[in-house]
Amino acid sequence: MPFCVSGGTALATGRGEHLDPLSGIDDLYVVLAKYESEFVSTPWAYQTYRAAFGPTYLADAADFAARQHQVKSGPMVAAIAQQDKAAVGQHLYNDLEKVVLPAHAKTAHLKDTMASLGGLGTLMSGSGPTVFTLVDSQAEADAMAQRLRTAIPDPDLGVWVAQFWPTGIQLIP
Repeated sequence: MPFCVSGGTALATGRGEHLDPLSGIDDLYVVLAKYESEFVSTPWAYQTYRAAFGPTYLADAADFAARQHQVKSGPMVAAIAQQDKAAVGQHLYNDLEKVVLPAHAKTAHLKDTMASLGGLGTLMSGSGPTVFTLVDSQAEADAMAQRLRTAIPDPDLGVWVAQFWPTGIQLIP
C-alpha cells in the first residue's frame, strides 16, 4: 500500500513484497475498463492458481534467486529503462489471467475487445476484473475509450483514462 501512495515505477518480485525502484516512462497513458457488477475475489484467484499451477512453483532458494535475477535483467526491465513504450506493451504478462479469464467470460470478452482496438498492449490488472490498455498519448487514450464505449455499449461498463505519473497521489484543489 505505501508504494501505491508514493507512486513511481518499481519491479515487484517474490509475492510483491520486494520492490526495486525503476525509472518511469514519460508520457504513457492508460485506458482502464471494468464492468461495475463484475467482481473477482483475490483469494479465490490465488487459490485457484495455486491449485492448478502449484507444482510449477520454485522449490528452493537457489531457483528463486536465479528467477529473480532473470526477471531483473529481463526484457520488460530493459524496455522500461530504454523508454520503449511499444516493447513495454509487448511484454505485459499476468499469470492470474490463466484462471480468471476462463471463469469470468465478461472480463475475457472485455480484454479481447480492448486488445482488438489497438494500443501498445492490453492486460488484466492484478486479480481482475479491471482490464487496461497502454497508449502513447492523451488523444489516443480518449479515442480508444470512445471506441470501447461504441464497441461495448453497456451502461455497466466503466471506462477511464489516466496518465502514468512519476510521483504518488496528488490532490488537485
